Amino acid sequence: MKRLLTLLLFSNLLLSLLQAQPVHQIRGTVIEKNSRQPLEFINVMVLGLNKGGVTNAEGHFTIEQ
Repeated sequence: MKRLLTLLLFSNLLLSLLQAQPVHQIRGTVIEKNSRQPLEFINVMVLGLNKGGVTNAEGHFTIEQ
């Protein structure tokens, strides 16, 4: 019974820490290699996380975790 209570308290602590984690962002700008002009409406993906976004008219993107 004591072991079960310890496990429940630890699980509750772990869940509260997971909820309190800050949001991480990846931000950047996609530009054309030669002209250095921003590229709009380009799909950007983070492999392994299945997260992505699309650049805006200025070539900027933001991906939140």
